[in-house]
Amino acid sequence: MHYTGMAAVSVRLDDRLRADGLPASQFVVPLAVAIMAVIAIGGFVLTLSPQEPADTPAREPLRVKLFDRRT
Repeated sequence: MHYTGMAAVSVRLDDRLRADGLPASQFVVPLAVAIMAVIAIGGFVLTLSPQEPADTPAREPLRVKLFDRRT
């Protein structure tokens, strides 16, 4: 179906019509600013997240015996 559709298409180039696009900076700069803003906000949220006080003793790690060979 692709080749049938492409066979039906014809293109005629005309010098009178010029498609002027936007420079890449008008796409890349806002994209970069948005990405940096998301990273900065995420870092800010992580910085302000609650943490355990330093004076509390460390918790004992949870140990699970999956394959205990003792009977």
